[in-house]
Amino acid sequence: MKSYLLKEIYVISKNEPGSLHTIVNALGLSGVNIEAIVAYARDEKTAIFRIITADPATTKRKISFLPNVFSVGEEDVIVVILQNKAGELSKVTEKLTKAGVNLETVYIINKTNEFAEVAIKPYSAHLKKAMEVLNVKQ
Repeated sequence: MKSYLLKEIYVISKNEPGSLHTIVNALGLSGVNIEAIVAYARDEKTAIFRIITADPATTKRKISFLPNVFSVGEEDVIVVILQNKAGELSKVTEKLTKAGVNLETVYIINKTNEFAEVAIKPYSAHLKKAMEVLNVKQ
């Protein structure tokens, strides 16, 4: 298992029709390609977007000025490269569980027949421990 750090852009916006379109359209018009995105409602009025691109600085800058966006931040996520077979993610989560690492989000960012790249976002207080457990080199 290999692992590395990536930057994730964390966006809090209004939860209304067109919020996702506004964000992805701004990035597309700026030439920023989205490598991974997770979008979900926090409640009826607020939506959360977690976005990974090759250009986090431009992503953050372009989204910050959108009218429906409340806040934009940048956080580290750990990406683990796993064999694409049953039980591989279980091995990773078992290690993290034994170390007392609490996770905020987990999502697949790339997948082939042989491998899957999984983004793991521990809570900030647990990032350093998760990096140690998963042998992340900075």
